[in-house]
Amino acid sequence: MSIVVSNHLLDINDYNEVNGVCQEIRFMWEEIGSKLGIKRYAIETINVDKITSQKRMSAMIVVWLKREDIKQPLPTWRLLCQAIASVDRTYAERISKEHQCDCTECKAGNAQSTQAVDESNGRGQSISNSTMQSTPFNSSKDIKRIGSFPVVVGCLSITIVIIAILIGWKIYNETGEKIQEKPWKTSSVGINKTPRTKLPDIETRIWTAGETGADVVEACVRKLQETDIFPDDKRFLRRIAFVMSRDGNSPYQLQSDGGIWQVSQFAFEDTKADSAHVRLPKKYRRLQEKLGIKHWKYVTRKELEIPMYSAIAARLYLSNFAEPIPPEYNYNEQDRYWWNFYMKNHESTTFIDQSDFLNAMGMLEE
Repeated sequence: MSIVVSNHLLDINDYNEVNGVCQEIRFMWEEIGSKLGIKRYAIETINVDKITSQKRMSAMIVVWLKREDIKQPLPTWRLLCQAIASVDRTYAERISKEHQCDCTECKAGNAQSTQAVDESNGRGQSISNSTMQSTPFNSSKDIKRIGSFPVVVGCLSITIVIIAILIGWKIYNETGEKIQEKPWKTSSVGINKTPRTKLPDIETRIWTAGETGADVVEACVRKLQETDIFPDDKRFLRRIAFVMSRDGNSPYQLQSDGGIWQVSQFAFEDTKADSAHVRLPKKYRRLQEKLGIKHWKYVTRKELEIPMYSAIAARLYLSNFAEPIPPEYNYNEQDRYWWNFYMKNHESTTFIDQSDFLNAMGMLEE
């Protein structure tokens, strides 16, 4: 009896080893998660909450090992090897050799391997995920079986696209009108509470009222930096969004209607005080040129519900102070700067204190 890939159950105690193996293919984390039986809603949650592919892969592994959904296949090395084989056959073979087991249980799984016969056409097909777990992983046989699936799907997709193009061209010739893809439609804040199954692109989201999340905040900060209107903020703007509203997903009642950055009424009015801050008019013009927004004087407080407007307001307000923002590495100085300047006359000072900044940094940058 040949030695086969271990079919023993894995749990959260195996996290470090599994995570170490998977980091080499971390950019394929979403496809691996689907192969492992992770539900789509869990993958979408990870996609929203995490920033890098490395963190996303690690989060996906935790979901897989904890197996909170009882319908999810049991986590084993064999199942993981099969999932990896769908994106990297050579790497899957290497892992299968490193995690072999010659115990009676795993060998018995090899003898009990079965195939389900497709009743509609009589051809043998792969059995379900539960059966895959009870059978050992044969690197050459299983990889060939798994790897052919994306090819079939790809061919079908190309065929469908070609048919769609031909139909569209026929309609165009008959009516003289081009078929255009509908732009993403956004709803007002609080009207549509139905969860989306597909998020719009990030460029659309940062200009849509009510959008939240770390990816939205990062995109707003990055877009402001690309305008070259303001000097480097030393990651301060990113940190303020997390401190003030947890990137728009605050667990407690917010005291300001200043958007993700919780811009106070005092600060918002200060961004329009161009008589007191003579450099503001030039910044207004450059914001119009670079971002295509209306003149800042005409922006209403209600519009701070749009993430990009909230970010602009926060950055304009910070640019009114002569004292520069402290270095990124100096958390204590940024804490002082946040409390003395950003929180000046803020509506939230009745329940927020200065220690909240450093406490939040422990969560944001752990």
